[in-house]
Amino acid sequence: MRQTDKFAMSIACWVMLVFIFSGCATSHSKVHPLQRAAAQVVLKDPQNPEYWVEYGRASLFSNNPQGAEMAFRWALQLNEQYLPAYRHLGLVLVNLGRYKDAEEVYEKATKIFDKDSELWAGYGYLLVDLGKYKKALEAFRRSIELNTDTVSVVSARLGSSVLLRRQGDEAAGQREYEEALRINPEIVRILKEQKTGE
Repeated sequence: MRQTDKFAMSIACWVMLVFIFSGCATSHSKVHPLQRAAAQVVLKDPQNPEYWVEYGRASLFSNNPQGAEMAFRWALQLNEQYLPAYRHLGLVLVNLGRYKDAEEVYEKATKIFDKDSELWAGYGYLLVDLGKYKKALEAFRRSIELNTDTVSVVSARLGSSVLLRRQGDEAAGQREYEEALRINPEIVRILKEQKTGE
């Protein structure tokens, strides 16, 4: 990054921090204490994308998804190769119902981080929401193939199981479910409880 670009980004960071501390970044008149604390950390090093992601997470906790989106996007401005910012930005956009925007984020992220199982599983679930079942199944299979994260692989297998059953392949769907159960029976039980609300 050129020196003039760094200077411009530093000025922009300070403007954003003033925006945050003034309370304008939220829909409420006051900034949540967790957001304020995270913003104070950002002040220590506004060029650190990790701090912006933490601010974004604090914004989510404070029920401010727009502030979170801003922070995750800013982290990516600072470092286009920062995986946590992509993960969180994709999830925020899905939660905001902005599926096409989320799809763009996941497409870019899976090109950069082709070997991240969690990212592929999240992308698969987004594609299910978009009704792109064939692509979703491919994303789930990629997550399973990578096998880098047990939770993501189990989640991808469960997603594959549902999609295969929707497509009429009950036997393949059952195999995926049984494989998820074999990998980690506890995760499957927890996911089932969350789904049923028990």
